[in-house]
Amino acid sequence: MMLQIEIRINDRFVAFANVENLSGLADISDYAIVGARTEPNPLTGADAVMHQKIFVGDHPRRQSVWSLVAKVARELAKRENAAPTPAEVRKLAADVIGPDALAWLRRPAMVLEQRRPIDMLKTADGRRRVFTLLGQIEGGVYV
Repeated sequence: MMLQIEIRINDRFVAFANVENLSGLADISDYAIVGARTEPNPLTGADAVMHQKIFVGDHPRRQSVWSLVAKVARELAKRENAAPTPAEVRKLAADVIGPDALAWLRRPAMVLEQRRPIDMLKTADGRRRVFTLLGQIEGGVYV
C-alpha cells in the first residue's frame, strides 16, 4: 500500500514523499518513506534534497491520514536538517552501487572536484554531498 504526497506552490512541484506501509493491515503500522525537496529553499539557501530515506514506526492505523502526513512531514523536516551518518552513506552506496560500493567510495569523482567520496565522510557537509550524489545516481539523474 503506497501513499503518495506531492507539495506544490502555485502549480510548481517542490517536494514529494512516497509512504509505503510495511505492516499490511496491522493495527500498529510501520512505514518506509522516500522523500525529496525538488527545488532549493529560497529562504534558507539550502540545495534541493534528493531522496531522503526514513522509517516511521508504531503509527496507529486507525488515525486519520492527516495524522500520518503530519508525522511524515515532521520526520522529513528533521532529517533534512541533519547530516547522514557515515554508516548511512555507506549503506546507501551499497544499495545504489552494489558490490562495487567500496571501490566507488575510494575512487575520485569528477562531480566532487576529484575528491574521493570516502574522504568526504569525515564532515557533515561532505556526507550530505555524497548522500545527495548517491540519491541522484539512484534516481537516474546524470551526474
